[in-house]
Amino acid sequence: MSMNTQPGSAIVLGVGPGLGLALCKVFASKGLKVAAGSRGGAQCAVGISGVTPYTVDAADSESVQKLVDAVERDIGPIRVAVFNAAPRPKRVSVLDLQPQDFEQSWRIGCLGGLQLGQAVASRMCARGESGTLLFTGATASLRGGSMLADFASAKCGLRAVAQSMARELSPRGIHVAHVIVDGLIQGEIAEKLAGPASAPDSRMDPDELALCYWQIHEQGRSAWTHELDLRPYCEKF
Repeated sequence: MSMNTQPGSAIVLGVGPGLGLALCKVFASKGLKVAAGSRGGAQCAVGISGVTPYTVDAADSESVQKLVDAVERDIGPIRVAVFNAAPRPKRVSVLDLQPQDFEQSWRIGCLGGLQLGQAVASRMCARGESGTLLFTGATASLRGGSMLADFASAKCGLRAVAQSMARELSPRGIHVAHVIVDGLIQGEIAEKLAGPASAPDSRMDPDELALCYWQIHEQGRSAWTHELDLRPYCEKF
């Protein structure tokens, strides 16, 4: 039986109109008060019942800590946190990749996950309570694609952070899971990257993805998932 379904709050860091927004909606529909965080103030979440938008910079440790402190103070104890922030993939040759761009990708996509996990887990441990930390991965979590060295390094690093956290925090009742989203998510970004979908359901439905995150959060501790990979039926792997 799950120990993580008591009332409280959830944080989703990295909220845009796709998966991030869907995560906010599903957690709110299950009775949690949700904090939606993004650099732009999570404007897409304004007006959604049970969801409070926040401005946060995933690459800045002070900003992430302030978010966690504000949520605990104003909304309630955090039961689940989702790190969904990621640098925007830009195809750049390794011959041209600038160190500052590489570092910024790592700060957003990897360091940000560590910072959120640290801040939330510290609160959970101090209370002696269980909870869930979820990290969004990608195809690049498993392999570095050509001309995507900065993005791949951030996603591979985030996966390693999640593994280390799981091995340390699981015995303390904190469920840490890494979700590999291996495919394009329906929406404007996918349209810009790859044009119209080639077949029905060849793009991932953000609402269906979000339900998978909730199912992980609900798991009883005798059978915890650490890594889950999700992809459309027609995606090659």
